[in-house]
Amino acid sequence: MLKYDQPIKTTGKNLIGIWRPVFVKVDQSLFVFGGGGHITDELRYLDLTNMQWKTLHVNDNKSNKP
Repeated sequence: MLKYDQPIKTTGKNLIGIWRPVFVKVDQSLFVFGGGGHITDELRYLDLTNMQWKTLHVNDNKSNKP
């Protein structure tokens, strides 16, 4: 159980050096995109069930585009 007065520890490749990113919570995931400081085009998310950072990989296969 998470408590407001205790630090939250996460695992995985966490986000360091970005500011003003966009956060969106969907079900049990907190998605993070953009931000300044460290430029990235990755979509990362925190799995809130196990507090592990993950990267969402998108298949950009242009042959599937109309």
